Amino acid sequence: MLFVLATATTITAVFMAGLRIPDVKYGRVLSSSRRMMALAFFFLGAPVLVRYFFRSLPSAMLYIAFSFDTLAYYLLLLAVLQVMSGRNVWRNGRFLSCTIIAVLSSFASFLSYMGILGASPYLRVPVIALFVFSSACMAVIFPKMSKGAWRIPASKWFVAEFYSTLFMTLYSAVLLPLGITDGIFSDIILVLYTLLNILYVVFFANYINGLRAQRISPECKSREKDLKSRIEKWVAEEKYLSQDQGMEEVAAALGTDLEFLRYYFRTYMPSDFRTWRVSLRIEYAKRLMCDNPDISMNEIAGKAGFVSKSNFYHFFKKITGETPAEYKVGQYISSEERNIPRK
Repeated sequence: MLFVLATATTITAVFMAGLRIPDVKYGRVLSSSRRMMALAFFFLGAPVLVRYFFRSLPSAMLYIAFSFDTLAYYLLLLAVLQVMSGRNVWRNGRFLSCTIIAVLSSFASFLSYMGILGASPYLRVPVIALFVFSSACMAVIFPKMSKGAWRIPASKWFVAEFYSTLFMTLYSAVLLPLGITDGIFSDIILVLYTLLNILYVVFFANYINGLRAQRISPECKSREKDLKSRIEKWVAEEKYLSQDQGMEEVAAALGTDLEFLRYYFRTYMPSDFRTWRVSLRIEYAKRLMCDNPDISMNEIAGKAGFVSKSNFYHFFKKITGETPAEYKVGQYISSEERNIPRK
């Protein structure tokens, strides 16, 4: 049974290694995810095959095989999160910190089980508690990072892959060392998880093929050109200042659907739609401050499309690196310097 599952997993790794990502906006993130998934599947499958064909290997190989399994699970977690969020996971300190803690504690749990760190339950219990806590934090962070990015077809399979892999880390780092699972139950878990991995790879490949087809479709090119002109007109008419327009309403006003609007911004624009619209509003607010030095910040926030003064301050500071008041002072000093007569 293990030989069949390991062979299927290794073949999946080879398939992922050969999958080519089209040149789209999130191409780098997808390529990084694809590499991590190929490496993870290889780590899951290849060591089992090595142990099958070379059964006289020393017991130290058991530690190495476990190390590969542990690394594989966490590589898969990171890869799925990248695909779902469209962002490089290495830039998320919270999730990465939880991952590192979970990896170290899972290794400690296994080494304690093997007697290398001592078999005392006083050591094993806090290590397992730390692992469970860090894994729970990862489960909480995942939907928050993926919020608004669950636009991928068959995204439920991606979510299922994440949580099932998180369970497998629990299974290998906690349940197995405690001796809770064994025999037929273990075989069923491995079969179901392998099948889920194969389905996940199928849906991921379909998603990539869909991006490739969209990129080269003549109909898609025509829609992209038409949408570009509509967006330019929408910007020229300053409709981005409206507070009560969600992305769905904007898509309808542009004569397209929400999915295609997201695809367009994902592929051709420098940022996602909401960040792009906030940037336009900030630039409009900066013009207002320059043209009307005595205007209040509340009035600027309202005219620029922000729901409140605090909301305006938050995004202004985030995008420009300074508060509206600091920007205003800087503009005043700059204008004074320009008016100083030369000697």
